[in-house]
Amino acid sequence: MRTMIAPSSSSLCQTPLHRTHDRLGARLRTVSGWAMPWSYVGEQAEHRAARHSAGILDLSHTGEVRVEGPGAAAALDGVLADRVSTLAVGRSGCSAIAGPDGGVIDGVLDEVVVHHVGEEEFLLVTSAASRERVAAELVLRCAGTGARVTDLSLDTALIAVLGPRAPEVLCHVVGSGPGIPAALGPAPGQTEPGGDVPDVLCGTGIVARLRCCAIVRATAAGHSVLLARTRRHGQDGFELFCGWEDAEDLWHTITGAAAALPANHGDAADLAVLTPCGLGAHGLLRREAGVTGVTKGPGSS
Repeated sequence: MRTMIAPSSSSLCQTPLHRTHDRLGARLRTVSGWAMPWSYVGEQAEHRAARHSAGILDLSHTGEVRVEGPGAAAALDGVLADRVSTLAVGRSGCSAIAGPDGGVIDGVLDEVVVHHVGEEEFLLVTSAASRERVAAELVLRCAGTGARVTDLSLDTALIAVLGPRAPEVLCHVVGSGPGIPAALGPAPGQTEPGGDVPDVLCGTGIVARLRCCAIVRATAAGHSVLLARTRRHGQDGFELFCGWEDAEDLWHTITGAAAALPANHGDAADLAVLTPCGLGAHGLLRREAGVTGVTKGPGSS
C-alpha cells in the first residue's frame, strides 16, 4: 500500500492523478485529508458539461475494501443492514454497516456500495472519511467466518466518466470482458434480457449492454479494471476501478479517445466532448438528483 503526500502539506494525501490535476490548473480543496480537485474552469461549467456531454472525475480518495472467501456472503449478511447473499454476481447495491443490535452505525457516514464481483468476492466502496473505520469493523466482525478482508484503498484508483456521451467515449477505451448475464441488458435487436450470452464480449458490447447497478471485469487501455455503471453520482455514467499505477495512463487514454470524437452540436456546440470535472460540480450533480451517501463525509472544507 502507499500513501501519497502532497509536497505543500505533510498531512495531505494525493491521488495518483495529482500531477494531472496540477497540469490542468485545478483548484484544490481538502476533502477528508486528501488534496482533491474542486474545479478546473468553474463548477457551473463543469456541471453543464457532465449533464449535456461528458465529464471525467478523479474519485480515488474513496475507500475500497475487498471481502472474499467461502464465508464472504454469509459474513456480510451479518455485518450489513441488507442481505448481500441475494445479490447476483455482477450486480451492485447500497447498504450500511449495521451495529450488533441491527441499528446502523453512525448513520450515513458508514454507508457502503456493495459490488458482487465474483462467486466468492465482494468489493465495498466507502467514503474517504469512513474507510478506516469500515475496514476495521469488517476485519473484526468477519473474523472466524472464513471471509478474508483486505483494504485496497491505497492501491486502487477510481475514475468516473459521466454524461450522455460517456458510453461513446468508453467504447473506444474498453477492450473486452466476460459475459455475466445478471450484469447485462438486452443485446441489440432484443427487448428483454436473456438469450445466449457469450463468454467474452468486446468493449463496445460491454459498454452498450452494462446495466445500471452492475459491474464486470474488463480491460481498458490495456489495463485490468472493474467497470461499473451507476447513477450514484447524479448522472448516468461509469466507474473504472484500476491499479494506482495505471490511473494516469487510463485517464490520458480516455481523454485522448474523447478528443478524437466528432464535436458536439446544437445547444452543446460550445462544450468539449469530455471535460475534467471537480468535486464541486460532482456535488452539484448529486444534489440536483437528490443523491446522498457514500462520497460524503466529515473533514471536507
